[in-house]
Amino acid sequence: MSFKSIKSFLEKIAIPIEIIAIIKFIYEVVESIKSKEPVTLIYTIKTFALPVGILIIVTSFIIYLWISRKKPPQVALGEHKEIEFRYANDEDIKKIYELDSRVFKKRDIIKEEIFLNWHRKNNNIFTVAYFGEQFVGYYSILPLKKSIFNKFLCGEIKEKDITPDNIVEAKRVVRLTRLYLFSIAVEPEVPYILKNEVSYKLFCNIAHCLDKQRKKGNLKKIYATGATKRGENLLKGFKFTKISESKKREDKHNLYEKEISEVNIKDLIKTHWQRIAVEYGEKT
Repeated sequence: MSFKSIKSFLEKIAIPIEIIAIIKFIYEVVESIKSKEPVTLIYTIKTFALPVGILIIVTSFIIYLWISRKKPPQVALGEHKEIEFRYANDEDIKKIYELDSRVFKKRDIIKEEIFLNWHRKNNNIFTVAYFGEQFVGYYSILPLKKSIFNKFLCGEIKEKDITPDNIVEAKRVVRLTRLYLFSIAVEPEVPYILKNEVSYKLFCNIAHCLDKQRKKGNLKKIYATGATKRGENLLKGFKFTKISESKKREDKHNLYEKEISEVNIKDLIKTHWQRIAVEYGEKT
């Protein structure tokens, strides 16, 4: 087997180029030994000694980063106090759309124009998270009118079919008994050491919002769909109940429900977050 075919295979499985270079060196050494040409072997070693030494050091560092990426270090809760939340403005809507385009499947992407129309009907729908001046994530809770909510729960429509007329104005949300947790997402480029903290604080902020709504209003239930495997695992981790199968729904996602009338969600998240983070790799 030629090294060219070996290299092609290694590139297909995304082996770093530095490691491929080391494998190439070993391959040439082995071939020299097999052909019993010690001059070629000595020449090979002399030629590649320094570059290989450098490559070994670089490769070791890359492997270390790769391992750290797979198992990100735990971050003490509250360590990153610079993470701030606020309701989105028009400029944030564009960032939200671009983030969705990177983390969700194409079939689930909703046009920026639709987001803007929702936002202008109720500017409390989207909440964004910033680390200093860096946009790091967001979540969205949709307050829907009864008729459209029932259609959505029955699986008759998709999220992108929701119009501004279907959305309840901010001042009337307190009257609602149910809300739809539309989306939550963290920027993929956020450093792993920070990602766990961003995710945790996003959920705590959601919990604060829902708990406040529950205590001062009539909120009884929240609903959510699992658009990604990770999102679905988190819903299961937070003990949401699956009430509708994806195959029966237009959006092709399982639908989940949680009764919150007697549950302090914020306490639930604080109690179970670290277990869920380890179990489901939700760091994102």
